[in-house]
Amino acid sequence: MSRRGFFGSSAALVGAVGLGSLLEACSSSSPTPSAKPSVVTRRTSLTLQLDFLPLGRYAPYYYAAERGFYSRRNLDVSIQPSTGTGPALEQLVAGRVQALFVDIPSMMDLMGKDPHPQMRSYAVLYAKAPETVFFFEGGSIKTPKDLDGKTIATSPGSTDFELFPLFAKANGIDYGSIHWDEVAASAKVSLLLEHKVDATTTYIMGLPDAEAGLSPGEKLGTFTYGDYGVNVYGNGIVFADSYARSNPDVVKAFVEASLEGYVAAFANPEAAVSAMAAQVPSLKPAVAVKEIAIVKQLAYGPAQRVHGIGYQDPAVMKNCYDAVVEELHQHIGLPLDSLYSDAYV
Repeated sequence: MSRRGFFGSSAALVGAVGLGSLLEACSSSSPTPSAKPSVVTRRTSLTLQLDFLPLGRYAPYYYAAERGFYSRRNLDVSIQPSTGTGPALEQLVAGRVQALFVDIPSMMDLMGKDPHPQMRSYAVLYAKAPETVFFFEGGSIKTPKDLDGKTIATSPGSTDFELFPLFAKANGIDYGSIHWDEVAASAKVSLLLEHKVDATTTYIMGLPDAEAGLSPGEKLGTFTYGDYGVNVYGNGIVFADSYARSNPDVVKAFVEASLEGYVAAFANPEAAVSAMAAQVPSLKPAVAVKEIAIVKQLAYGPAQRVHGIGYQDPAVMKNCYDAVVEELHQHIGLPLDSLYSDAYV
């Protein structure tokens, strides 16, 4: 399979239509709940499209809804799950949803193929690339270079697979020596736990659920791309420019309320999980609480600790842009500053 698989399908789609302390994270780097929130003039409904199944990592949005952060800004927000980045982008391209929580490099790649409708990110919540290689500790894999010649389970089109070349380049891995076992996203971690592959690419937020499936004495090791030389962003809050131009007050209010939801969820993860579980009965509360702790770690990079949660560092955004152009070989005909905005952070 070409590592351009997902992004190629996106072009067709467009054509068709250490966790850190609470005090540290919630000090000057975190906004306090707004005393005078931005309020939309008319009651407005919008749908937030997630990029995957409803897992604990998304609890801040459900908590924002339960706490009334959206409603006090005159917003009625529905939250819609997905089966992956591609289907999520499709929903915004087709105009079926208004807001999107999606991988920023993937959005940039899509805009390089056909910038209609043009999208931009208004806040980043994964300030560190969350794509990760899982493997068993105690074996032959101790450093990223030890992945040479190994069999790795991955899922076609996933960003953890698409961005692996950046991770390989940063760590001197012989990309051509890797044996890829291509399976559905829901199966790749299971293959590792069954010892049928040497490693798998996935997301660090999935570690608590994977650890729950370990046999006694087993321990998973991880190479998170953001800790191993891949300085790009993960997911951000995205709107189409056409919607944002017509509804700037809605975009501002939604971003503001969502960031407030993240701060509140980091302060009280159990309550955030309870709010989500009321809407998603299949949620595993103990696992979800651990996912929120991981998201908290992802959300606060150096720039966000200075400027606040959601802030998009121009230097890192340029890294995202350059990675798409130079490593994924997708020309982007749009200037970088047209693909993101910190106006509402």
